[in-house]
Amino acid sequence: MNALLVTGASGFVGSAVLRALTTVGNTQVILAARRSDGVALAPGHRAITLDLLDTKLTVPEGVRTVLHLAGEKRDTTRMVGVNHHGALRLVEAAARAGVRRFAHLS
Repeated sequence: MNALLVTGASGFVGSAVLRALTTVGNTQVILAARRSDGVALAPGHRAITLDLLDTKLTVPEGVRTVLHLAGEKRDTTRMVGVNHHGALRLVEAAARAGVRRFAHLS
């Protein structure tokens, strides 16, 4: 599998990225990561649950690219955990999983 993982898929930017990816026409699987279940996805997209606060965070097998768009901007008690430590956890998990490309929007 040659998958693309998009974090923050239920947010404003993440949902726009998912819509744009449906028009690209590539054959890779899009994994839309979010903290909880959300809106319906386009064909070829698959929803997964991923919590950046999870200390045992893993990236699914077959992911070759990560677009990290998730961030906490409302709950101040979660900001450092999600935006700093969570991003670091995701980078480390991506490296362990053999991810080739990692883009972080902050």
